[in-house]
Amino acid sequence: MPNWLIHLLNDFACWAQTVLQAELTSTFAVATVSALAGAWLGAYAAQRIAENSKIKDDLILEIRSTNAGIAIAFDIFQTNVTLKDQLFLALKNEFDTGKERHEEFLRKLQIDPQGTGAFEFVMDFQEFSPAYVPIEKLQEILFEKLSVVGKPLSLASVLMKSNFSLTANIEGRNQLINAYSVPIRLTQTPTSCRVLP
Repeated sequence: MPNWLIHLLNDFACWAQTVLQAELTSTFAVATVSALAGAWLGAYAAQRIAENSKIKDDLILEIRSTNAGIAIAFDIFQTNVTLKDQLFLALKNEFDTGKERHEEFLRKLQIDPQGTGAFEFVMDFQEFSPAYVPIEKLQEILFEKLSVVGKPLSLASVLMKSNFSLTANIEGRNQLINAYSVPIRLTQTPTSCRVLP
C-alpha cells in the first residue's frame, strides 16, 4: 500500500476516533463514519480496478498490433525472397554466363580477329511489375500503435528504402526495355543478337 494511502487512513482513523470520543456514539454517528469509510474505500477500489482494466486492455492492443506487424513484415520478406528466387537469380545467372562468354570472345578476337565469327547473345525483354508490399501499413503499426524505440524503427526505415530501391530498379529496367524495343542498330560488325519477346 502506498505511503500516502497509509497516512490518509491514519488521519481518517484519528478523525473517526475523535468523533467517537466526543460522546457522539449514537447510531447516527457510527453509521455516518462507517458510510464515509465504506464510500471512500469503495471509490478507491473501483479506481484501482479501472486502472488495472485499462492497463490490461492496452497490453492486449499492443500484443495484437505486434502480431499484425510481424505478419506484415513476414509477408514483405516472403514477397521479396520469392522475387529473388523466381526472377532475379535467373537473370543474374544468365548475365554472368553471357559476360563470361563475351570476355572469352574478346580474348579470341585479340588472338585471331578473322576466325572468331560473330558473337551471339540473348536479350531478355521480359518486363516485370513491381510487387506490392504493405510498407505503409507496417510503418503505421510501428510508429503509431506500438511503443517501440531504437532498432525496430530504424529497421522499418531500412526496409522502406530497400523496397523503394527495388521498385526503382524494376521500373528502370522496364524503361530500358522500352527504349531497346525500337529497332536495334549494332555498331560492331562481329556481333549479333537474338531478342526474346
